[in-house]
Amino acid sequence: MPKDKSAQDKPPSVKPAKANSPKAVKPLERLWLWSLASSGGEAWLDELKPVISASRRQVLISLGLVAQESRARQKPGKKTAKALWLSLTEAGWRWLGSPDPEPLNCQSPVGAAILGRVTLALTRFLADRPQGLQAVFQPEVPELSVEPDQTLDPAPAPDSEPPAQIAPTKAPDPGPPAQPATSQTPLAATAILRRLKTIAAREAEPGGALKLTVARRYFPELTAVELNQALLELQKQKALALFEMVDPMAITPEDQAAALRLAGVAFHSVFLLG
Repeated sequence: MPKDKSAQDKPPSVKPAKANSPKAVKPLERLWLWSLASSGGEAWLDELKPVISASRRQVLISLGLVAQESRARQKPGKKTAKALWLSLTEAGWRWLGSPDPEPLNCQSPVGAAILGRVTLALTRFLADRPQGLQAVFQPEVPELSVEPDQTLDPAPAPDSEPPAQIAPTKAPDPGPPAQPATSQTPLAATAILRRLKTIAAREAEPGGALKLTVARRYFPELTAVELNQALLELQKQKALALFEMVDPMAITPEDQAAALRLAGVAFHSVFLLG
């Protein structure tokens, strides 16, 4: 007996379990999906790297991980033409977010670039969370509350005083004095941020990070704890991000003394956002 034509025209249903099959999505296609995700979840086909075949792209579409449509596109100096626009579906986001025992191959330049975009997005997402990146790699560590008189005090270097309480002999004044952070107000936070931006324009490292050992010299009117509290408040507002120096050979005793310590992690520099 012939099958009903409407049943034949009906697209096959997508079973989420099918996408979880190790053979359903190949390693190169997983990398391609992460490239799409790190581009904001949608992009033009010719902008996605690595390149996968049209047939394998159709497999991802049939699995319900990706949606594809034809859109009008005009490149600089060229006429408007049709081009393929790809986007991750909700199922695609869920699938990428599910645990996978196979690591991504990031040894190629394309893979390294994708990893860089994912890492940057992750650090921005975690910037205002108390445990930050530690909660990702050490999820068993309980949530810690900040005790200003303990965890935020910078550790003094041997035979030296905390640099936050020492004014330099000739410290330039990059801005008006900030109000003490003990009574944090929007104006005080704004003044501290404005001064940090002025300092960073002069003193930031080549990558844009401003060392705390430098920043503290420009806040002689604040104690170490007050400045630490202000920095944490600005990080919560996503105005800056605290970073630790990963190269132990590059960390000086001055860097250790000026560090902001939180949840067992020493942060040595700040990166201003926006």
